[in-house]
Amino acid sequence: MVIGEKDLKFIGLTEREIETLKLFHQQIEKINKSRIIETSSLKYSYHIEVNEKGIKAKDANLPDEDDLRSLLLLISPLVRTKERIHYTEILSILKKRSKNDETRSYFDLLEETYNTSLSSGLRYGANGNEYTDKDIFRLLLNGCYFHSDDGKRNKLNDLGGIPYATEGALLGTLCVHVSWLRFIDRIIADRIFALNESS
Repeated sequence: MVIGEKDLKFIGLTEREIETLKLFHQQIEKINKSRIIETSSLKYSYHIEVNEKGIKAKDANLPDEDDLRSLLLLISPLVRTKERIHYTEILSILKKRSKNDETRSYFDLLEETYNTSLSSGLRYGANGNEYTDKDIFRLLLNGCYFHSDDGKRNKLNDLGGIPYATEGALLGTLCVHVSWLRFIDRIIADRIFALNESS
């Protein structure tokens, strides 16, 4: 059976679960109001020139660093494990409180697709190690932007010879997170909050 968003049903949400979903929703609203999202600046491009001398990247078009840092700060509690509003915690609540198997299966598929989207993309080799876009995103988040972890910084330095690898991985993974998190939030707003207000 194919199930759409309007068919999703939930039952028995506790006060704490509703509060958690509200905190998630409020965080997404802050993301939506961030300058980088409001101005549609979450994008990047660059050209790579390959010749006998090697690889050279040029003409990079990247978001403003302050806007990017601001968005990363907002998205951090949604993507860092052990946070109350981490997206897996939110999906766990939605699956646990699904009224029927169809709704639960919908969120199982949604989570699988989200995780597949995060795992796809390029793979980068450096010093015998392989890094995915998701790996680089975590290294940057925990090694540069919000913590000073020398081990993670050294791994990032290993990638320094690959033009714009870190920027592309960071922004590509960030785009995936923002798209999926906003989608999950829309379901919560439409199928839980809106229905509760109308009842």
